[in-house]
Amino acid sequence: MFKPVSAKEERLLPVYVYGSESLEHQAQISRGKGFMLHSQISVCYSGEGVFTDHNNVSHKVQSGDIMYFTSATSNSYKPISVPWKTDYIVMGGYALIELMMFLGYSKSGVIYLTENIKEKVYQNFKTIIELNNSNTENAHSICSRLLYTVLFDIASCIEGNPNNSKANLIKPCINYIKSNYMHDISISALAEMIKVTPTYLGIIFKKVYNITPQKFLTNIRIEKSKQLLVNNKNMSLSDVAINSGFNSESYFCNTFKKYIGITPTEYRSINTFGEI
Repeated sequence: MFKPVSAKEERLLPVYVYGSESLEHQAQISRGKGFMLHSQISVCYSGEGVFTDHNNVSHKVQSGDIMYFTSATSNSYKPISVPWKTDYIVMGGYALIELMMFLGYSKSGVIYLTENIKEKVYQNFKTIIELNNSNTENAHSICSRLLYTVLFDIASCIEGNPNNSKANLIKPCINYIKSNYMHDISISALAEMIKVTPTYLGIIFKKVYNITPQKFLTNIRIEKSKQLLVNNKNMSLSDVAINSGFNSESYFCNTFKKYIGITPTEYRSINTFGEI
């Protein structure tokens, strides 16, 4: 049975397991707008299915394959043999988007596991699901650590994984954004920081994270605003906007809905009551 995390302390983890479940038979699912709030990974143990991505391209999913779903990308999947046995983990956390982009999870799709890590991924999935649905002390912290391992292991199988040398080149920019997201940050200033042109900085960001520097900055601000909305329930939207780097409440609300699919007020309400 799907069991969402409800404790505030767990939601403060940089990456956490929001919920998880083992399915003896995965039913057909279609998401026109993707997940509103969270990302998900699923692993196939037996049977076959087909995953259709946001470009309407279909991919066969068999034993040992991973389906990854971003929080704002349309997708659908359905069984083509019965039973189609899968496990899934729904993920959250203020560092999740940055981590996933860094590891190469740039869009929803299918990832094919290599034989040398398949059993390890299987076992960690099972352990996460068992712990997440138990009353074990510190279960969510343990699940968080295991989830990191799972994500890194799966990422090693992603074609076109980010180039480490380019990632290291823009690391000062990343650190600066993470420390100063609440202030005005210009792309030209970031480029000057590592002695490249703004155009070349954009090229590097696209190669490493598959997005522009501006969108990376906005993603960080959105994640910080999520934390403020949930952990400071009485904070006004205007203050949330200012403290997460947006110039006005209206711009914040419009941007939040564009990225997440719902308003900040709706997001706060949903997470207050622990619903997906």
